[in-house]
Amino acid sequence: LKTLDDAELRCGLGEVVKHGVLEEVQDVNGSWVPSCKFMEWIEENGSKLANRDNEALKYAIKRSCEIKGAIVKQDERETGKRGLLNLGHTIGHAIEHALGYGALRHGEAVAIGTVAETQLAVLRGRCEDKNLPKRIAKVLRACSLPTGVKGLSVDELLEATLMDKKRDDASIAVTMPHKIGDVRLEKMKPEELRPGFELLESNVGLAA
Repeated sequence: LKTLDDAELRCGLGEVVKHGVLEEVQDVNGSWVPSCKFMEWIEENGSKLANRDNEALKYAIKRSCEIKGAIVKQDERETGKRGLLNLGHTIGHAIEHALGYGALRHGEAVAIGTVAETQLAVLRGRCEDKNLPKRIAKVLRACSLPTGVKGLSVDELLEATLMDKKRDDASIAVTMPHKIGDVRLEKMKPEELRPGFELLESNVGLAA
């Protein structure tokens, strides 16, 4: 970790935040249920993570690996749930493609995509907590990650979604956060992403 430059560390912290949004835990019956404990921990320890506190980083990596491992274990053949690990990637990949690869680091594009996909979930009535996009944006900004981007046309972004590997004929799988710990995959037509793309520029200052 000490060899990572600041930009790479930020991108890694973006993955930590993603796992905070995805966290589930098993209840007494062995069923997987939503949990916000890791997200709350990230909110409380964001400055420690950004300042490379060794103990905080070790815990964040350990818990992130546990959350990711639990998701993979539930979907070893990649038939569905593992797709939740693509949180932020549908809009993030479109941003990367429209800007040209290298203009933003992958983790930065995914951070922007995570906020926009959460906003889309609110707009589509999947997420009742209208403050959730700002909550996620605040944590990402504490990690010095971007939450929006300027200068991209919606039509360019829609065209970029046609190149997404998750696209299946006329639809594409998009992650929809219903709440912390409850993220679901939803098939959408590329045009249905338009409201999320339209918010990218105003999201630059979200939760500032």
